[in-house]
Amino acid sequence: MIKVGILNLGYGNLKSIINAIKKTGITNPKLITNKNHLKKFNRIIIPGHGNITTIKTQVNYIKLLDKIATTTIPILGICLGMQLLYCFNQEGNIHGIGLIKHNIKKLKTNTIYKTPHIGWEKIQILKKNKLINTAQYFYFSHTYYSEINAHTIATIYHMQKISVMIIKNNFLGTQFHPEKSGYNGIQFLKKFISQK
Repeated sequence: MIKVGILNLGYGNLKSIINAIKKTGITNPKLITNKNHLKKFNRIIIPGHGNITTIKTQVNYIKLLDKIATTTIPILGICLGMQLLYCFNQEGNIHGIGLIKHNIKKLKTNTIYKTPHIGWEKIQILKKNKLINTAQYFYFSHTYYSEINAHTIATIYHMQKISVMIIKNNFLGTQFHPEKSGYNGIQFLKKFISQK
């Protein structure tokens, strides 16, 4: 039986991701607040959409992230959750788990490209993968970004091409919000949950 756990790191709209997971057919996703509970689940989601500085002052949250770094369970990091997989984030000067050896930077802006970047964008696929291989629209809400790197699977353009989906080992990260992306988002979550 697939058991989905969602990290509670003190930020984000947890209700939104819980409701989206339920739409995939998983009836009882659970929140994870203790590192010792990770082994109860075989899919873990690090949610997005929040203030990363919340993590900085909470020892329990830091311990959870440290434990995540060494697990072999399939993990999906969404938006801020993806950014926590990196070494360092300019927002709040936060150190992530260092899985991706790059830093998160603030988006560049001009009269056309604003921050925060909010709305629907069609992602462009760079590498074949088991989750999505056609350009599709997903919902974005962010101010910080990842440059393209060796683990980038998909991109969008915001004054430059930026990384919006990464895969490394058992870790998957998306800058977009599948839980807010309607049908495409639910199908994406279904594939993540059901992957073998």
